[in-house]
Amino acid sequence: MGLNQLVNATLAQLQTVLSQLSHEEYGRKLPVLSNASVGQHTRHIIEFFQTVIDNYESGVFNYDKRQRNTLLETNRDLAYEELSRIRTGITKEDKDILLKGMYANEVSDELFIRSTYYREIIYNLEHMVHHMAMIKIGIRQSTNVLVPSDFGVASSTIYYKNSIL
Repeated sequence: MGLNQLVNATLAQLQTVLSQLSHEEYGRKLPVLSNASVGQHTRHIIEFFQTVIDNYESGVFNYDKRQRNTLLETNRDLAYEELSRIRTGITKEDKDILLKGMYANEVSDELFIRSTYYREIIYNLEHMVHHMAMIKIGIRQSTNVLVPSDFGVASSTIYYKNSIL
């Protein structure tokens, strides 16, 4: 399975699980998630992917300056639509990019790091899986929604577990 297919399949899995939640369940702050919601974790995933897609042409990415649209935290349907937009928008040619970031509290500490589009897509995939693991914990603690056992589990972990059986 290629990179785009893997990302698409993982995004589709997230959409399938989210579609089973009520709007209230999606936006409810959960103690098990340090009072974050499934919607907040989903917004975070979406905005990282949006950063990569929306800045592809300029070739300069800055995750620190993402939009932070709080409607994505409470509106499950809007989040679902954005996940669909990401699924159709990630298929692009690889190219060199420049990643900007503030890794301290001062603008003078802004760093510029060379990367590639595909490297950032892989980063976003791993980042998404990490947040999906937290989403799974929240859903299992607060709803009756069934979450697949491999939801929020890295491909390498699934491969490893299957290879030792």
